[in-house]
Amino acid sequence: MTQTRTAFIAIVGCPNVGKSSILNRLLGQKVAVVSPKPQTTRTKIMGVLTEDEVQLVFTDTPGFHRPRTKLGEKMIKAVSDSISGVDACLFVVEPSGELRDAEKDLLKKFKDEKMPVILAINKIDSVKQKELLIERMAQFSALYDFEAIVPCSALKGDGFDDLKDELFKQAQPSPHFFPDRPARARARRRDNQREAFESPRRRSSARRCGMHRENARARGLEYNRYRRHDLLRA
Repeated sequence: MTQTRTAFIAIVGCPNVGKSSILNRLLGQKVAVVSPKPQTTRTKIMGVLTEDEVQLVFTDTPGFHRPRTKLGEKMIKAVSDSISGVDACLFVVEPSGELRDAEKDLLKKFKDEKMPVILAINKIDSVKQKELLIERMAQFSALYDFEAIVPCSALKGDGFDDLKDELFKQAQPSPHFFPDRPARARARRRDNQREAFESPRRRSSARRCGMHRENARARGLEYNRYRRHDLLRA
């Protein structure tokens, strides 16, 4: 019997780097809010990806920044709590720009927690010179011992097979915490519908419908031929 594996993963990063877009791309559906406006995600959003024996449970956190309001303080606390209670972090950054103070704070938290971290350099579709991307990878690899560094594009889907493979490596032997039966039930319904359509009775019914249409078409052509003949005689 195949042993199931599970990993709880927090998606963290500064505001508007594409964390929610990455979560939606990984899950194949829209779960988190996607907006060009920073700080759209104000609570921890959970998404579950189950493929065969592996289950990944994601929390999409608010953008990490230095708070100026009470709401900002609560959002940063949510990020800190997420980092403390997961198996690994997916750290999302942009492909260019200076290292932000908030990113430095996150790297310090990773070190304090001795957290396994996968670095996702998002929005690579916006980079024209690939040399800049290599420099970005070198910049971050010098600051932390990442499990992997994966350039990707949540907009176009580039690099997501590699990203998913790296995330799956973080899963440890464990029962699945969320049922994957709904997906299996949908697949089973599709199979049942396909079998019903391909059944002999259904095929026979479809053939009869096709014959009726052909007969009606033939009768229409015959009527038109005789009608033209009558008009010519008149």
